[in-house]
Amino acid sequence: MIKSLKIRNFESHRKTILDFEPGLNVFVGESDRGKSGVFRAFNWVRTNRPLGDGISPLYWEGYPEVTAEIENGLKATRSKGKQNIFRLEGPEGTIFEGNAGTDVPEPIQSAFDMSEVNYQSQIDRAFLMFDTPGERGRILNQISGLDRIDSTLSAANSDILRLYRDWE
Repeated sequence: MIKSLKIRNFESHRKTILDFEPGLNVFVGESDRGKSGVFRAFNWVRTNRPLGDGISPLYWEGYPEVTAEIENGLKATRSKGKQNIFRLEGPEGTIFEGNAGTDVPEPIQSAFDMSEVNYQSQIDRAFLMFDTPGERGRILNQISGLDRIDSTLSAANSDILRLYRDWE
């Protein structure tokens, strides 16, 4: 889970710090206030997209930098300036630092450990609106962790049935 996002000199964000709550976080507000920029900033540190200069600050000078603090004590940073780098820091210091190419370095990918169901933005189709009821249930179960409970209950029921058969 992402605990916070620090955005500097990225599109319309000069210095923005967002602290997230466990579970679902939703951004709402008037148009043209930087909501989509938050998604693009997070996407930039997570996937290295967009490439190029589309992330440059709109109103001031400075180099863009985005840091995502992850629940497990890690901080992933993507910055572009004199150096174009990815950095991963842990409680004990720097774990990885390297030049950013077109791909996200493996230590950064592993730190995020996110599937697409964990990330939804306004450019995606409306969340759950066009999915079948079964697919909606699967996604909601995955988000809430009920899929793990369901598989555990299923395994327990199988074990109980096996024990009853062996007992008779």
